Amino acid sequence: MSPFIDYKDTIDAVGQVLKVTTICIADELAAASELATGKSLNIPVVVIRGSEFNPENSEYESLLRPKENDLFR
Repeated sequence: MSPFIDYKDTIDAVGQVLKVTTICIADELAAASELATGKSLNIPVVVIRGSEFNPENSEYESLLRPKENDLFR
């Protein structure tokens, strides 16, 4: 699964062309599942429906920024 959705050159809600918008869908889905499970509710699984799945091969390295662009390393 590709962890990204690239919105480059698409039109936003007010008619503007998006130039560099890329969303890390893996992070978005993980955040949504955390809202459903909570930290201490003992809910082990979240089923996410309606998310488009693109079965391309991607490695975790595609999520990492180069060190010179990473504010947290």
